[in-house]
Formats: sequence, C-alpha cells, structure tokens
Amino acid sequence: MKSMIKVRNSLIIVLCFTIICMGVGFIFLALKLDEKNKDKPYFNVVFYSVREETSVKGGTIAPSATNSITNNGKEVTMNFKLNNPHDEFAYTIIIKNEGNIPAQIYNIKETPDYTNNATAQKEIAPISITHTDIVGKVLQPNDEIQLKVLAVYNNSKEKTALTTKKVDYQLTLIAASPNN
Repeated sequence: MKSMIKVRNSLIIVLCFTIICMGVGFIFLALKLDEKNKDKPYFNVVFYSVREETSVKGGTIAPSATNSITNNGKEVTMNFKLNNPHDEFAYTIIIKNEGNIPAQIYNIKETPDYTNNATAQKEIAPISITHTDIVGKVLQPNDEIQLKVLAVYNNSKEKTALTTKKVDYQLTLIAASPNN
C-alpha cells in the first residue's frame, strides 16, 4: 500500500513539474511572438503638438487665436483674429514619426493656400501667413521636426479702414515612406 502511495505521489510530482515546464514554455513563446509582431513595419507620422510661441499686440485690442489637431493627427486647424496692424501670432508645430520605419514629408497642404494662391492672399490682405519649408525632410522612427507658422497683420500703404480680420487656416500633413 505504501508503494502505491509513493508511485501516486511521484506521478503527481512529475505531472506538476510538466505543467510548470509547459507554462514557462508558453510564456517564452508568447514573448517571442510579441517581439516578432513589434518588428512589423508601422507607418504613422502626425502633428504631435501645437505651441504658441509669441503673440504681439499691435494696438489696443489683443489678437486671439485657437488651434486644434484633428483627423488622427493629420490636420491642424487654426483660427486667427487679428485686429490692428502689427498684430501677430507665431506657432511651433511639432511633427513626429510615431511609426517604426522612416518617413518623408512630401507636402504640407494649406487650405486655403495663402502662401501660393494670389486670390486667397487678396481675401485676407493685409494679413500674411507663412511657414517654414520642411518638404522633403526624412524622419527616422521617434524623430520630431518643427514647423513654424507666422500670421502677421501687415501695415498697409493703402488708405483703408482698419478692420478686424478673421482667418481660418488648415494644414494637412502628407507623408510616406521614402524610396530607398
């Protein structure tokens, strides 16, 4: 009878040891699978943040502006309200490559295109909006680049009544994996 209990206890010990080994093996395989999944190419370039750098008050009424990042980080919408000549807003927009493959910035689409479209420029005159040129820059994974945007109420030579100007402005990020 004692030998049967010894065999049964030995069998239970062997089974417990087998279950423990299977658990350790499963954990090891799960970690390897997770590591392999992390190696899959993942592309994601986004507008990461918008930071107001300066706001200059050109007259008695201070200018105001709002901004928001929309469309999963692919668009920045800005609304400026400039009241007097010499009012201005400067923003720094951080663009970040959150993917794990390199990404190239092919274009920053402006809506309306106040930089290149003469008709759009006349609609907001005497205000001008400019930004730094980052087209063609390649971002490695987790790299960031700064896009500087400046909106200025210019002093006009023409004798016009000073009016508050409201400007809606949108930037859309166009990026892809660079050709190697």
